[in-house]
Amino acid sequence: MRFNSRVLYYIEKNIYFKTVKEVYGSSTILVKPEVIIKGMSGHAGTTPMDKRKDALVGASEFILAVNRIAKEIGDGTVGTVGQLSLTPNASNVIPGYVNLSLDIRSTKEDNIKAFYNRLIEESEYIKSKYHIDIQITHNLYIQPVNMSDKNIALMEKVCQKLGYTYMRMNSGAGHDAMIMAKMAPSSLIFVPSKAGLSHHPDEWTDYEDIEKGIALMLNTVLELCKYE
Repeated sequence: MRFNSRVLYYIEKNIYFKTVKEVYGSSTILVKPEVIIKGMSGHAGTTPMDKRKDALVGASEFILAVNRIAKEIGDGTVGTVGQLSLTPNASNVIPGYVNLSLDIRSTKEDNIKAFYNRLIEESEYIKSKYHIDIQITHNLYIQPVNMSDKNIALMEKVCQKLGYTYMRMNSGAGHDAMIMAKMAPSSLIFVPSKAGLSHHPDEWTDYEDIEKGIALMLNTVLELCKYE
């Protein structure tokens, strides 16, 4: 890692996932627990419905709870289950074990705590309803990182000079700027993606918006060089 004195500023350009012009701000709190749901495997044809301990059925209700809680808390809070694996993963066997990922994000720690507490309550209900076990383990907790107020103010002036519309906004995604902010004043420049798509084959940013983002970055760097 380079010494801080050798890195004066850091500016990162990316797409944003909404239909806005230039946006930049701070990052969100990221929590990524691991969830393990244990039931009991059994033959799909010989195990009565009222005797089952189906881990996947419990996992399905858990995932619905994640979606519902995020919407109820609101305030920009999001919850996502993006990975799921089950055992024994056979068409004629009741799933006895499910492992799933959980991604919780918000700009406010109180929302994260409320989400987690609600999820624990839901888990207890699901455990009792389906006679299964649910374990939630914290694997990752990333605090939000504020971008440089000085850089942001400068970028606003550059946008005004270039005649670009802009707005300040928090970023829900993790970026290299979160790490670089520990070494030097850092900032993010976002340009819009069509229909807000990201991590998708149809993701598209107009060349005009790409050009504007590059022009903003270039002119910001040139202005910063004047200070040094």
